[in-house]
Amino acid sequence: MSTMVRWFIKSALAYLGAGFLLGGILLTYKALAHRAVPAQWVTIHVHLLLVGFMVQLVMGVGYWMFPRVRDHWFGEQWAAASWALLNLGLLLRFVSEPYLFGPWSGAAAPVTAVSALLQVAAGLLFVAGMWPRIKGVLHQQAASHKDGGG
Repeated sequence: MSTMVRWFIKSALAYLGAGFLLGGILLTYKALAHRAVPAQWVTIHVHLLLVGFMVQLVMGVGYWMFPRVRDHWFGEQWAAASWALLNLGLLLRFVSEPYLFGPWSGAAAPVTAVSALLQVAAGLLFVAGMWPRIKGVLHQQAASHKDGGG
């Protein structure tokens, strides 16, 4: 398992733990305060679990499972860039989201927008890098015969 695959999967597990921890805190708050949880915290909770855990786990497993393409531009450096953009975007979202609807909203809004752009860039970079790895059986057999295999 490559370094980048481990980074994606371990980060996904960290976000799963953080999502469960935050979920537990929010449920405890709701039970003890007898009040609804502020919407921005629910958004953060969902974002940690869906993007932080699910998307990142899919990215890590995809990067691990689909065969590499020789001489393709999407190598370890690009995977690292995708991982870094996604996680920087997630962390910026986590710190800016609570302030979107209060007195700090003027400062939080651009940070949240940047976080969204970073996550989108990470996703598009991943899609572009993975696209050539998805090949049909006939294409794989032809490549095998061309390379002198099977």
